[in-house]
Amino acid sequence: MTSDDTRTGLPPAFLAALAGQAGPQAPPVRLALQRVQDLPDGTVRDGLLLALLEGALHERAPQWLLEQAIESGLRDDKDLQWSTAGQVAAAALAHPACAEPVREKALHACTAQQLGALVRRSRSGRLSEAVAAHLGQYEPAPQPMTVDRLTSPGTAELLLAAPGLPDAVLAAALNLLPTQPALDEAALADGDTVQLFRDYQEALKAWKQMWGTVVTAQVAGSRDLLAWAGDGPARSVIRDHLLGTLPWDVEPDLLETVAAEDLADFATAEAVTRVCRLLAADTPVPEIRSRLCDVLSALPSRGREQAELYLDDAHERVVQIGARNAVSWAAERTHGTWRYLLDPAQARQWGQPRAWQASEDLLARIGRDFATTTLPALHLWEPDPSRYATSHIHELRWLHLLLVHLPQITDDVRRQAGAALSHLQPRTGYSSGASGYEARRQERELDDLRATIRRMLNDAAATHRAAALGSPQEVTAAQLARVDDRTLRDYLERHRSDDLLEKALLSFAFAANRSDSSFAEVLALHSAPAQALVRITAELRSRVGGGPQNRERWTRLALALPDPSENLIRALPAWTALSTGGSRYDTAHPQVTQLVLSALGDNEEAWARFADSPASYAGPTAWLRLGDVLDAAVKGTDWPRPPAPH
Repeated sequence: MTSDDTRTGLPPAFLAALAGQAGPQAPPVRLALQRVQDLPDGTVRDGLLLALLEGALHERAPQWLLEQAIESGLRDDKDLQWSTAGQVAAAALAHPACAEPVREKALHACTAQQLGALVRRSRSGRLSEAVAAHLGQYEPAPQPMTVDRLTSPGTAELLLAAPGLPDAVLAAALNLLPTQPALDEAALADGDTVQLFRDYQEALKAWKQMWGTVVTAQVAGSRDLLAWAGDGPARSVIRDHLLGTLPWDVEPDLLETVAAEDLADFATAEAVTRVCRLLAADTPVPEIRSRLCDVLSALPSRGREQAELYLDDAHERVVQIGARNAVSWAAERTHGTWRYLLDPAQARQWGQPRAWQASEDLLARIGRDFATTTLPALHLWEPDPSRYATSHIHELRWLHLLLVHLPQITDDVRRQAGAALSHLQPRTGYSSGASGYEARRQERELDDLRATIRRMLNDAAATHRAAALGSPQEVTAAQLARVDDRTLRDYLERHRSDDLLEKALLSFAFAANRSDSSFAEVLALHSAPAQALVRITAELRSRVGGGPQNRERWTRLALALPDPSENLIRALPAWTALSTGGSRYDTAHPQVTQLVLSALGDNEEAWARFADSPASYAGPTAWLRLGDVLDAAVKGTDWPRPPAPH
């Protein structure tokens, strides 16, 4: 026992255990109540209080005990995530015997973080309802969002910044969030229009950012967020964050639902484009209404209102922008809210792929729905030289992902996409403000993207179209290295030739994530695998080039084959062959060792020359072949010259 324990002769932990099991009038409980009054504040006292409130006194408890538990619990609660003191306060506030004035006073003194911690710890409907009522009574009515609220959040934002709120508190906090900002029409008439509009845009951006924080914290309750939003302005923002901020954490059924809901808006963008194309052609408005009657009547009410705005206010610039509404809608989604859904490989954390709740099949289906829904935008695409180059970047990426996800690339799609591609030549260095290395990197990235799209259009039969490779005569080993095994197998099956197979084998020298078994499978498809492997190895520098990693990968793959031949080992780069392929990293393969021992035998002069050979880890002499070095060491001839470079 500690010195504290000797005060009653019974350890507090023992009393706590009894207090959780005995009746309210049992002697151990009376002893525990006395000990609560005698013990100093601390973990021992908190544990005893909690045992009493959740055990023998869970229905009735002295008011003084509840007040002490609340006061000390809130005062000593240093860890909002978990602490015994916080548990004690939550249990006392949720207790049925807690007087309402005591509870209200305590809640009024709590910070937003404390309120959130209390309801998460208690899981009591009584306490949740009390906190929800407290928020409704004491918090001010919601006001339009301002930029200042991001740095000085209110109670609602602070509560919603952590997950796990009970339904009643969640709803009460949502009702207190700042509302969507609005332009002050009266102020616009008299004030600085440009500044007012800029302030409005900043406030709107802050409002969307606030919702991003809420959705991220409450993603497990996404259905509740959408149900609360109804058809209000917050719904589209919540939906955008579910799709574009953390789609991997969204339940599969809900992800599919919100994706379909978002795609339904494309019909309005398409209708606006058709309206503006007719307006640009000087078609009378009554005739437009007549020709597009069925299209406009099929739109939801908000969509019809948007289309009517263009018909009622046909300014030239407005019409010019509206004429590209369908393309802009699709391109902006590809760049923004749909970027992870259409290319899940982008979704990474600490360099590793994220784990999705949605299956690969569901993501493929969502991508296919996006492609088939937005396909009309491709047929409505027209060159617009007045557009900024940044929009061309977005359109180029949309075109790529459209082709990736379309179930079939028809001749019509190929023709339309080819026409669009010839006009989409974004100049990233000028459009993004980048310069120097960054501008060149962006240019290379987009050049690669255009080349990929061309290959897709020329190789539309590829099973995995995202990595279409184009003509077998033009494809390179480096390009083959960038596709996965499934895509490579599909391509080789459709374009079987020894030349292509040799490129595929060389691609393994570039690819860090390929397996030994895949290499062996590709090699087996060759008409003369053993001879080809020796020839490729002998020509490795001219066919692959690059740094040590290329030589090491090839050497490891060659030596991993069952019983590699002597000719193959002799053709390997000497330094790499001597230091690669053993049971431990940077040790020699046993067959390499045996070949060297056999070649040099007991010839001490040969061993001395071999030890002084120019073979090296890097530089041209790193490509010296092991057989050539051994021959020169044994014969005492001049060292061989390195093979010709790539």
